[in-house]
Amino acid sequence: MGAELAAAYRDLRSRILDTTSELTDEEALRMVPCCPAWTVRDLLCHLAGVPADILTGNTAEAATEAWADSHVTRRRGWDVERVRVELDEAGRQVDEIVEAFAGRMPPPFFLDAWSHEADLAHALGRPAPTDLRLVDHVLDFLVDSVDRSVAAAGLGPLRIVGLGPDRIIGGRGSGGPAESTGLHTTRFEFARATMGRRSLAQLAALDWRGIDGEVAGPLLVAWTPNDVDIIEIEPHSR
Repeated sequence: MGAELAAAYRDLRSRILDTTSELTDEEALRMVPCCPAWTVRDLLCHLAGVPADILTGNTAEAATEAWADSHVTRRRGWDVERVRVELDEAGRQVDEIVEAFAGRMPPPFFLDAWSHEADLAHALGRPAPTDLRLVDHVLDFLVDSVDRSVAAAGLGPLRIVGLGPDRIIGGRGSGGPAESTGLHTTRFEFARATMGRRSLAQLAALDWRGIDGEVAGPLLVAWTPNDVDIIEIEPHSR
């Protein structure tokens, strides 16, 4: 597992470096709709800051907003190329950690990297990533998060179709869901929705069957929904 995950992270990083190799000044300063407080350059600072902090052990506040923002603050004044070099060099060292300790790496590490690759593509008007290996690795983590939210809201059981084997979430003690009750989706759309890359209107408009999407939609989100609709260029393959 470690070698496969390290390869997936390395390939993701390579794509990000390729995408940002010839950024114009306008593109670097473009706001990222999925991360509305950040520019493309800021997002790149965060992507470099994660492996850099892993290497120095600065992870006590990992996955918090303050931790992510510190990556941008500490690189204020750096040009894009310097940030790219750090991402490349620190990332190569983290590849070795992922390969050796993949089972101990927290799922948000993989989610964060994949989500921000898609955020970057969206901000630059490019197709969403087709590589879902990191999503597949953390899919159970995402489903468990939604399961807890649905159960707490008393809406289950619901069936999620489209993630591979059907998943049953919430209310397992009540006999199981009807075949038609739940959400039909894709791994890509499910991951983007759970990571807050859809608005409330978009969450409600997902392919819900036998349940009110306005009620169920917000339960997908592990953080907060986006304030605006996120319209992505569809990946060519899922």
